Amino acid sequence: LNIRKGLNPIIVSTWININRKGNINRNHVHPDSHFSATFYVKTKSIGELGCLEVLHPARNVIDFCWADILETQNTTTASRLEIAPKPNDLYIIPAWLEHAVLPHGNDEFRISITINMSFV
Repeated sequence: LNIRKGLNPIIVSTWININRKGNINRNHVHPDSHFSATFYVKTKSIGELGCLEVLHPARNVIDFCWADILETQNTTTASRLEIAPKPNDLYIIPAWLEHAVLPHGNDEFRISITINMSFV
């Protein structure tokens, strides 16, 4: 990533998420941090998972200008990605990248741990 030498990573905040059926996290970013990491402790791949949705910063332009020319979308051209987490998955994203957690449809809890990190 070419982060300047001499900077040290610090944990700014951390919390545990316990998502029950119907829980949702609307589009958001993590201010005052450089990166956000989520580790999935418990999730079942049945029913509606409450997938992690990552939104491309230029999604409005992609949807408006490219929708009629793309045969299929991939991780480069998609305006949004839905990620179905599995236990022990770890996702690290820039804290400024808008994302959401889609509605959780399972009766089973989904448990994850989130950490916000900065360099100082």
